[in-house]
Amino acid sequence: MIDSDVYVDLFEIDSIEKGIIQISNIFDLDYSLVKSVFDKTRSDKDDVFDFLRETNLDLNKKFYTNAFIKCQHGTTTIDDFKCLEERGLLNLKDMLETDTPLRRFLKENSIEISVEKRLITIDNVEYNILNSSETCEKCIHDKFQCRDIFDNHEPEKKGCIYRRKMSSFEIKINHDKCETEVFLSTTSDSMKSYSTIYHCPEILKTLDDYIRHINPKNLCDKWKNIDGKKFCILEFYTNVKNLEFTYPSSEDDLEKNHMDIMDFYDYSVQDIYNHEVKGDLFINFYILKQLYTRLFSFNSEKYGQIKPETIISFDDITIIKTSI
Repeated sequence: MIDSDVYVDLFEIDSIEKGIIQISNIFDLDYSLVKSVFDKTRSDKDDVFDFLRETNLDLNKKFYTNAFIKCQHGTTTIDDFKCLEERGLLNLKDMLETDTPLRRFLKENSIEISVEKRLITIDNVEYNILNSSETCEKCIHDKFQCRDIFDNHEPEKKGCIYRRKMSSFEIKINHDKCETEVFLSTTSDSMKSYSTIYHCPEILKTLDDYIRHINPKNLCDKWKNIDGKKFCILEFYTNVKNLEFTYPSSEDDLEKNHMDIMDFYDYSVQDIYNHEVKGDLFINFYILKQLYTRLFSFNSEKYGQIKPETIISFDDITIIKTSI
């Protein structure tokens, strides 16, 4: 299988048999072995390391050329998919800064956003989009004064709801890097009930909560009532490498999210820098963990974040559900 691409589909797994088949095919394991090991270990907990020990599966090996995973993205369209057809699925930065229905809608409501500069303009007045460690140069409301909080070294600004809501917005555009959030497994009904995505882009709810302390705009309600608005589910495959947290991006990321598999194979952090750890290990482990844990809950929701530089063209997308 090394010369082949593999396609991981968690949505398809609605029985143990289907999950075992995917694991067997991807990792070149005998079906009967995978089933017997699963039956033996399942009574304890969904511990993928028990599975690795029992099967002697070596995740350092290369099992395929590229691995792709099925994603679904719930969104609303107000231009009958024209922007999607022309430009594909855009990350949040492009949605907010370039010529899109979302940016035009915000401009109609006297809002402009610069992700790069961390600035938001509301009714022709600029405001800095600050993170939780930064100080307001001028408080917008006397009742939200937080000088005493800074003086007492409490950067969370617990007394200022404006700063808390601003921080939620700042996290989406800065800390989360404007990634595209996707479902790796769910049902259409569950997706429709997730946050506000059935009615409006989730970012509008974040903005509403934030800017209502400056000038309420009721963005969610306005978007919801646009004539011709449709909810849709977009489905596509993306390379697993395009998802965050599948491969360590920094030493901090390695220590926070990947040391379990490093420890299992007795690797140290230094081994990474000595190029003794192959990238296949992390991708293989990510895929196995997603498939294996799926066997324990067919109705669970799994999420992923697609890196902002990833290109998802319209030709790669299937619109699988629409509703008004």
